[in-house]
Amino acid sequence: MNFIFRRWVLLASVLLPVYLGGCSDSELSDSELSDAGMSNAAMADVAASEPVNPAPLWNGGAAEAASLPSPEETFNTALIVGDRAAQTAQTAQTTTDWELAAARWEQALNLLKAIPSNSSLFGDAQSQIQTYDAQLQEARSQLAALRG
Repeated sequence: MNFIFRRWVLLASVLLPVYLGGCSDSELSDSELSDAGMSNAAMADVAASEPVNPAPLWNGGAAEAASLPSPEETFNTALIVGDRAAQTAQTAQTTTDWELAAARWEQALNLLKAIPSNSSLFGDAQSQIQTYDAQLQEARSQLAALRG
């Protein structure tokens, strides 16, 4: 499931910009793909594959639980997505750009909120949540101003 989660996060970060209007900075760099353990060819495989249904929670699946992404992986993915949001916001000029930045901030926030309270990264995640939430509010303000 760890591998599946990584694929989902990266696929979402690639396809969401296309859905929102195809901003030019929506391409993930090779280093970002390799940080998450994926290549461009693997991304093509993800796009062509069928969705995977998660195991039901009632099946007592300890194996499935053990394969969930670790808090460290979730935190690192959130930071990658947050960096992409910051890059988008720095050059944003249109509503589409700001929508993309806001969507990325939301995605990063959701990842950070998934870090369990018993993790050693929980405090760092909570601090980062405050930072990213402020950035999300700024993106929303910019959107409101552009929409008039």
